[in-house]
Amino acid sequence: MRIALNAAGERELIESNLLIGFKTRKRSNTKKYEPDPFSAEERAAILASLKGQNRNLIQSAFWTGLRTSELIALDWSDIDERRGLVVVTKALTIGRA
Repeated sequence: MRIALNAAGERELIESNLLIGFKTRKRSNTKKYEPDPFSAEERAAILASLKGQNRNLIQSAFWTGLRTSELIALDWSDIDERRGLVVVTKALTIGRA
């Protein structure tokens, strides 16, 4: 933001950069994020409610630890059946293919 406002000031698009002299406060991160994975019972209940490829997809997600964006970007060409590997090289997010 500072760079954009400086450039706008230099080009005389604005009278002055309002952020001159402004200092940000450092956030104190006293509360550490703790992962909250599904319990074995919760995983079993979720998988029991699913069938076919939906079950396969969610079971793979549970056991691989892939991010959702990586999981939905997987393609058959990413699977090496001969070596028993899944090669994760991409992710799919909103606005990005």
